[in-house]
Amino acid sequence: MINMNLIAAIDELQKEKGIKKETVIAALEDALASAYRKNYGKDKKFEVKINPKSGEIRLFDVKNIVDDEEYEENPGELMLSEAIKIDKNLKAGDKIVKEFIPDISASRIAAQTAKQVIVQKIKEAEKELIYDEYKDMTGTIIQGVVRRFENRNVILEINGKAEVLLPLNAQIPRERFRAGDRVKAIITDIEKVGKGPSIIASRTSPDFVKKLFEQEIPELQDNTIEIVTVARIPGFRSKVAVVSKKDKIDPVGSCVGYRGSRIQTIISELRGERIDIVKWNEDLEIYLSNAFSPSKLISMKILGEKDGRKSVQTIVSDEHYGQLIGRDGQNIKLISDLIDVNLEVLSEKEYKENIEKEMFNGNKPSVDTDGPVVDENE
Repeated sequence: MINMNLIAAIDELQKEKGIKKETVIAALEDALASAYRKNYGKDKKFEVKINPKSGEIRLFDVKNIVDDEEYEENPGELMLSEAIKIDKNLKAGDKIVKEFIPDISASRIAAQTAKQVIVQKIKEAEKELIYDEYKDMTGTIIQGVVRRFENRNVILEINGKAEVLLPLNAQIPRERFRAGDRVKAIITDIEKVGKGPSIIASRTSPDFVKKLFEQEIPELQDNTIEIVTVARIPGFRSKVAVVSKKDKIDPVGSCVGYRGSRIQTIISELRGERIDIVKWNEDLEIYLSNAFSPSKLISMKILGEKDGRKSVQTIVSDEHYGQLIGRDGQNIKLISDLIDVNLEVLSEKEYKENIEKEMFNGNKPSVDTDGPVVDENE
C-alpha cells in the first residue's frame, strides 16, 4: 500500500507542531500492527514498516521459533521441528518474517483504529515537547493568559500551548482575575506526570519580587548593583536589601528610579504592595540602622544565638517606634527575616522604665547602661 497523503500529513505535523517525523511514523507503525492483531487474532504477531519517503505501508506476519516442548505455551509461534523443514539452519529464538496482504475490510478497520491511536501519540509527543521546553525554567517569570478556573485556582496559558497552574495559595491576597487577563508569575515547580507536564507558578514568592526588580532595573541586569535578599508578606509589604558594586552608584536610588518610576511599575504589578528598599551593609549595626529608618537605632547588643540565628536586642527612638513595629508586628518581622536575626526591640521609654524598675528592685540592669543616656527631664 502506498499513501503519499500520509507522508504529506506527517510532514505538516513536523512543521506545525515540531514533532519529529520519526516519532509519528513509529507511532503509526505500532498503531497499525495493533489494529491488525485485533482483526486477525491476538495470537498473530504483525510488524508494520512505513517508507518515510514514499509512504509505502508493508505488513509482515512474524513467527518466533520455539522449541517443540514450549509450543503449547506459545501456540501462535512456530515449532522448531517445522521451522527446520523450511531452513535447516534455523534455531530456537530466530523468527520467520513473511509479508502479509490484508483484505480491504481489515485495512479499513486498521485505519480507523490507527487514527485514534495516532491522535493520542501526537498529544503525548506535544506534551513531551512542552516538558522539554519548560523543564529548566524554574525561577523564570512568565506572562500567561487566564483561560479558566478550577475551584479557586487559576489556569494560565503561555505561548498558546502550555498550561500553568496558579494555585489559590500562590495568589496575592484579595486579587481577582477574569478570563483573558494577562498575568505575570514565577515558575516554582515543573513535574512530569501522566497527563503531561505539571507547571506550577506563584505570585507570592519572594523570588517573584526579585525577578520583577531584575526585569525593571538595568543596574541589576548589568550587575552594577545586586539584590542580597528579599523578605515578603504578600499583599502587605516587601523589603529588598540591595548593595552596589561601584562606590558612585546609589543602589536604593537606582531601584526607585526618577520620581519613583521604576519602583512604581513593580508596585503596580504587585497590586499596590508596599516595597521598602534597604541598603545592605556587612556591619550589622549599620545594616540594622538602614532597615529601621526612619526610626533611629540608638544601640544594639548581641545576646547570643537561637535556631541558627543571632539574637539581637535593640533600642530605638520613641518617635517612630510604633511605625517600626508595624501592625501586628509585621514590619519588625520582615526586618528580622530580611537581616536573618531574632530581634528584641525596645523604645527609649521602655528602656528607661526597665532601668528604673530594675534599679528600684535592687537588681543589676539587664540592659547595658553603656547604651543610651536618657535625660531625666525629657
